[in-house]
Amino acid sequence: MHNRNYLNIIYTKITLLKGLNQWNDLMNAITQIKDGILLKIDVSPRSDKFTISGYNKWRETVEIKIKAPPHKGRANKEIIKEFSKITKTPVEIISGHKSHQKTLKISHVSKNDLLEILKSYLD
Repeated sequence: MHNRNYLNIIYTKITLLKGLNQWNDLMNAITQIKDGILLKIDVSPRSDKFTISGYNKWRETVEIKIKAPPHKGRANKEIIKEFSKITKTPVEIISGHKSHQKTLKISHVSKNDLLEILKSYLD
């Protein structure tokens, strides 16, 4: 019985460390700038709903799923609308308008504030 408790403690510590690594990795997708942050995202269109689904360690991007198809700017409009809603600040796409990989500029938000917002959606 004593060994089982010890193993549970070790498992819990390893799980917590993995979580910390995920958040440290997530910081690679966020760059602080003078008036806000830049966020690198990788978009998957035609999903059931808008979700922040994870972090792509290889591309160093936050993975986003959206409902809209990538047609006539619909996907970009949904991304701007949803990120403006969750951050409560102006959002614009500054690169990747016709690509799955985009960079968002989110005004008046710090890197740590955005990290906390993303954590709440990824937990």
